[in-house]
Amino acid sequence: MTVADDAPDGMTNQIASIFSGIAGLMREEAVEAYQKVEEDPEISKAADALRLMDCIGFSDAARRRLKPIKGLLLSKLSADDRTEFLFMHASFVETHLERIIEEVEGSSAYVDKARHVLRRAASASALGIRVNLGADDPDAYWLPKKVFRTHEEIMSFVDALHSLYYGDADDFIEQSLKIRMIHGRGFAVAALLQKLLPSAGDA
Repeated sequence: MTVADDAPDGMTNQIASIFSGIAGLMREEAVEAYQKVEEDPEISKAADALRLMDCIGFSDAARRRLKPIKGLLLSKLSADDRTEFLFMHASFVETHLERIIEEVEGSSAYVDKARHVLRRAASASALGIRVNLGADDPDAYWLPKKVFRTHEEIMSFVDALHSLYYGDADDFIEQSLKIRMIHGRGFAVAALLQKLLPSAGDA
């Protein structure tokens, strides 16, 4: 359940308007950024791919454009595959962390909690600093209270997301179901299985 679910209709419309305005501003900024570099060879290749509906070509051009950023990461951290994944695909990881945290703990500060977990996972992967959220201030609003509390739980989920990103969903499904069962979300698991598995009458 989100904040919008609990809000009166008028407030819901206001919230929707705010998010729509933010999305519009982000779109404008992205277009302006493109216009400043549209003569760049890689940007031109991406534009050509876009005209041809060539998703792979577009994605390849975007990756090449990010090579200097990736080089910075590799030169400063000597990053392994997992660390590289956490930094280069942080939004992907954060989105999945947010979904689990919001489902288990509610919508209060779930974004801040997800980002804190992501930072601690990055420190664990890049610097070998074991995650120990129990040593943090228990009253901190950005600290998860129920889920992603241990090093093992966090890093197992991160590794599952790593596999998922590259096409192997098995570990992600296992970890997601395990977390939901441990944290009293068995009804969510049952509802999901009911959607996925045919009933006896349909067999």
